[in-house]
Amino acid sequence: MTACPSREKTEQILQSGGNLNPDGCRTVTVTRVDSPAGPVCVMNFGESQGIVGAITSAAVPTEWWTSCENLRQP
Repeated sequence: MTACPSREKTEQILQSGGNLNPDGCRTVTVTRVDSPAGPVCVMNFGESQGIVGAITSAAVPTEWWTSCENLRQP
């Protein structure tokens, strides 16, 4: 899936039918991992392109872990 830092950029993707990829948006993969504590999910934000992406990737972790329960739609 694609995640963006703003609502406006997300709306651009929706309005283009998924054909646009605005600057600052990232491809996010979510993988479920079974653990003794229960299912956990890792969200991998991957690499952004360009110089800003390189700086962001170096400064901010690209993998975030959470309980898979937190990823359900409200």
